[in-house]
Amino acid sequence: MQGRSMDLLRRAWKRLGVPEGRVNILPWARAMDSAMTDPRGVLFSTARLPSREDMFKWACPFPSEPLVMVGRRDSIPASELCLDGYPVRVGVVRGGAAYEIVKNQCGDKLIPEVANSAEHNMRKLLEKRLDYIVVTERYLMSAKGRHAADELVTIRQLGEISMCMAFNKAVPDQVVESFRRAFDDISRN
Repeated sequence: MQGRSMDLLRRAWKRLGVPEGRVNILPWARAMDSAMTDPRGVLFSTARLPSREDMFKWACPFPSEPLVMVGRRDSIPASELCLDGYPVRVGVVRGGAAYEIVKNQCGDKLIPEVANSAEHNMRKLLEKRLDYIVVTERYLMSAKGRHAADELVTIRQLGEISMCMAFNKAVPDQVVESFRRAFDDISRN
């Protein structure tokens, strides 16, 4: 596996002097459930939200990331979003942070359409089966390399999220603390 999260995790394992562990890629909702029910479960990476604070022990190696609403060039203007008369379909990932943030900002004016991945939502947006999607700005930049970049526009920023490693509450505190220290050391070097 590749990517920024995996690179950071491998560097932490190396710094801790432990062999690389097995990483399973699961649909988001199943990954969240597994991390909450498996006494050795870890979710990497996930948004640290107030509603999740007491569900896990946290190590947060990444800086905050902008969360953006993305549309097509022909989407409803940003100034009219969340206003009466314009219910819109917004693609969010099942169990992801975007759903909670979107509902808090726009309430019932947005109709969340849930998918298992941001990539699935991106395809639906480009096929005009969704009005918008909500993703991190970093995801949007990578997606523009795979899709019709000139068709995608940022409608507005919805806030920032902090991406973290979420440990099951049964994981020993010293394990969580060792990852916090490893991530701090990595960020300083």
